[in-house]
Amino acid sequence: MHELVALATLPALLFVGACGARTDLPCFDEPCPDPDDVALARANECAAADFEPPACTGSGRIATLEDDCIDDGGDGESGDTLEIFCVAGIARFCLSHETCPWRSELTTPDELTCDSGGLSSVYMANTIRGCAGWEGHNLFCCSEDGRVGLR
Repeated sequence: MHELVALATLPALLFVGACGARTDLPCFDEPCPDPDDVALARANECAAADFEPPACTGSGRIATLEDDCIDDGGDGESGDTLEIFCVAGIARFCLSHETCPWRSELTTPDELTCDSGGLSSVYMANTIRGCAGWEGHNLFCCSEDGRVGLR
């Protein structure tokens, strides 16, 4: 009997787990997590991120993590994508609806690897729904001084 109950509730649990920071998905009998609480938890996870400038190959935009594969900490009303640019052999990170000097190919110091414009904390984005991140990283953080942190 317990196995039957467990099997019957598995789809509901999977659906509830998909809520993440999105408030447009129903969470059945459980309240959806407050997006501010989720962002705070992610910002706390950023403390363990590696803030060394990540190397890359190529030039210009080298990768995009789509909106349905990330939760993000951007202030924009619409869903963002996470854009990754390679400039001078160093990866640079931006959210699509926030500021980004590398879209217009501006020259920036090597230490500047993300743009924190539009972020309310160090938390930038994390992957969801089992989507692949970038180079094995699934949590993306951006310090106030513009250094990306990966985890």
